[in-house]
Amino acid sequence: MSEKRVFSSLRRAWRNKPSWAVPLALFITTCVTTTFVGYITYSYGSMSRALWFSVPLMTILSAHELGHYLQLRRRGIPSTFPLFLPAPLPPLGTLGAIMRIRARIPDRRVLFEMAASGPVAGLVVSLIFLCVGLYKSSLSSTPPTDDMRFLTFGAPPIMRWLARLILVGETTGARFVLLHPCAIAAWVGLLLTSLNLIPVGQLDGGHIIYSLLRRRSTFFSYVALAIVCVVAAIFRFWGWFIFVALIAALGFKRVPTSDDTRPLGFCRAVAAWLVLAYLLVGFIPRPVYIDEPTPETDSVANIDVSERGPLVFHIGSGR
Repeated sequence: MSEKRVFSSLRRAWRNKPSWAVPLALFITTCVTTTFVGYITYSYGSMSRALWFSVPLMTILSAHELGHYLQLRRRGIPSTFPLFLPAPLPPLGTLGAIMRIRARIPDRRVLFEMAASGPVAGLVVSLIFLCVGLYKSSLSSTPPTDDMRFLTFGAPPIMRWLARLILVGETTGARFVLLHPCAIAAWVGLLLTSLNLIPVGQLDGGHIIYSLLRRRSTFFSYVALAIVCVVAAIFRFWGWFIFVALIAALGFKRVPTSDDTRPLGFCRAVAAWLVLAYLLVGFIPRPVYIDEPTPETDSVANIDVSERGPLVFHIGSGR
């Protein structure tokens, strides 16, 4: 083999091999930006509390992306390493992560496994950090005095249930929850998991609904976006319209798998519907409030705890 052909073969091999340098640099940069945002927004000047936000958040995002990546590797499907997107601006410090699949998905079973593995892995880690964060949070019978603490977080049902279990022994009459940074990071994980599972387009939920219904999934995608618009109008959270616009811009056209005729199977079908059912307990109609909501008009942000009344979540120092 000539020297020219040898170098040509090496160049092709280098192009086809996933590069770790750029993904690693982006991961480190995102760790820095999430720590920076945690420091200026949630820590009240404590670097350790900033790390209590960034480390759980990056662990949750990494678990989600590794769930996808390892499932693809298990099936022998080439892909890039996860590319984290830093954004040195509150409230998160990141725009999430993306991954490019370099081959066609063989069938609907593999599509479901690939799509569901990320949200499930991220959700498990989020719930672990949520339990830790709620334990380290504190309750107050008076509203916070710091202006930043009036950023109020909407609570999904799953967070309400865990709060009942973990905060039940706190002082009777307290209704303002001062969230520890770890709990805020876990809240972000719950929110991102629910967004990813909305059954539209190239989101994980879109892949899952396609694995269930194939081309009929397009109808459910339109229905899902219509529901999001209705929720945005009812709860007056106009950010959902931006989300719908972005999804619509990406389009609903899907590339079929190599063998769409292979059935998903009963067990995988049940698992797929159960994963999508997380939206019933994890979706947050109005994620944040600028001012403190009133329990009568904005019940989405409240948690009913026996003998204590509704709880309202704020940024706080916790324990």
